[in-house]
Amino acid sequence: MVRQVEDAGLAGSAVFSLMDEWFKRNWLYQELERPADHGVRWHNVMDPEENYGLIAADPVGEVPLCGPGTARWPEVPGIPGVQAWATARYLHLVFPSGLKLAGAPRVDTLALDTHPAAGDEFQIVLGDQTGRLTVNAGYQPFKLRGGGEQVYYLPDLQAVPEADGPYVSFLTMPNARRIGRDGTVYPPQLDEPGQLQGGPTEPENARRATQDFCRTGARVHLRLPWTLIGVTDPSERRS
Repeated sequence: MVRQVEDAGLAGSAVFSLMDEWFKRNWLYQELERPADHGVRWHNVMDPEENYGLIAADPVGEVPLCGPGTARWPEVPGIPGVQAWATARYLHLVFPSGLKLAGAPRVDTLALDTHPAAGDEFQIVLGDQTGRLTVNAGYQPFKLRGGGEQVYYLPDLQAVPEADGPYVSFLTMPNARRIGRDGTVYPPQLDEPGQLQGGPTEPENARRATQDFCRTGARVHLRLPWTLIGVTDPSERRS
């Protein structure tokens, strides 16, 4: 951005924040960070207010995707071959990759159970380079409200999984419907943070937030932001 300002011949620019500010809260996700005063204990990579720093405030113990340190992680009890690790940013999972048939795309499927209700609240399907996380319809953290042209996706803090409910997209609404001064109607803009991006190993960069998983050999390393899987306070294991 600084280079673009210089290339445009502008007089200068200002740094919004020298370092990432974990205590900040953005209106889109602030209701999903509870209690609010615990925000300084963990880093919500989905909250833009916490990630504007010119210098990263990296948590101790964060690890890169497909880095060498994953070999030391413990296995999940009762699930042989699956390793898990928790940091201030992500839930990390390392697991065996599915068999890739000749001429067919590789697909790995897993489920997460994070709520006392019966069943799994999240399903994840990973291809070679892209993937998708979906959520039980009743446990969707943002519910559609309103009607007609005035609809909104608002936080539902009382969300409870539906028994045998369908899995749906995790959707948010960063921009609601607007009408400009000249009468121009700007439709609402939706975002689906559950769309996951794969890529190569990145041992030199643990902070590339746009990459969610990678493959190394016959194993997959997936990292999931806490807010994406309904955890409101990972420092206290609250969801």
